[in-house]
Amino acid sequence: MSIREIKKHIHATKEIVRITNVMYLQAASKLSKVRKRREQAQRYFKEILHLVSFASANVKKKDIDLLTWRPTRTMLYVVITPDRGFCGGLPSTINRWATTSAEEQQNRMAKESSGILPTIRYLTVGKKGRDYITRTNRNLVKAFINTQPTWALAMEIAHISVEAFHKEEVDAVFIVYAQFNLKGPKPVVEQVLPVSLSQINLPMATEREPIGPATGKKSSFNENILYFYAPPLENIFPGLVLRYVICHVYGALLEGIISEQYARMVAMKDATKKAKETLDDLNVAYNVARQAQITSDLLEVISATEALGHQLFP
Repeated sequence: MSIREIKKHIHATKEIVRITNVMYLQAASKLSKVRKRREQAQRYFKEILHLVSFASANVKKKDIDLLTWRPTRTMLYVVITPDRGFCGGLPSTINRWATTSAEEQQNRMAKESSGILPTIRYLTVGKKGRDYITRTNRNLVKAFINTQPTWALAMEIAHISVEAFHKEEVDAVFIVYAQFNLKGPKPVVEQVLPVSLSQINLPMATEREPIGPATGKKSSFNENILYFYAPPLENIFPGLVLRYVICHVYGALLEGIISEQYARMVAMKDATKKAKETLDDLNVAYNVARQAQITSDLLEVISATEALGHQLFP
């Protein structure tokens, strides 16, 4: 490789280092913002869990549609994936996990229902999930391109799922997303509908730590809160369950975007590291080629000098 070609490669590699570093900083900034939103939403989500848990323990009439279990003939899988690439293998991992989980759930329910395979439908959030489901010729009923975790998007997804469940177009709704933990993003599958009362009665809802009303810090004393419901608890219980479903979807959207930004940070950090290593190798190759060129030029000068010397002084 010539010196000119090496210079071109060095220039291109420097641009790659600059771009990947900028993308790393952008992902870090977005991750910080979304984490703050998750902390704010977590407080509200705990309160919803506490209210639904209390209501389910005290309400007498619980025969609402969202709690009704029936034979599963059709399943809806809500798959939350990144909208863009440059985040490692996270999109393909979520997509494979979703389809594998759906097929395993389908086979398990077929054994319980005398060999009748339930139909699987998919609702995707993000271009990567939409492209995968379309490319593998699966039943895609709805696709959302914008993956920004907004309350409006969570309400729309929840209302589509709940309406299909009410009309008995689907009998079970599952949500697939990447959950963030200390070891990195991990795809998980959770059932959204029908809602299980045992799932509502979570430890974080019943054994929660008291929190101050304004500062968000722990209170220095335990206070027993007395709730008065108007209208009666039986009338507002369905609304509380629906709000729980929306919170479930919203929490999955937040976890999905956090996992996406973290995976992009790791991918861009690794890309920057590899590009810098390549840049070091190119600099070494450039120095070697340049030294070889200088040596070659010196040899030509010396040879020409000796030739002229023999001609001038025979």
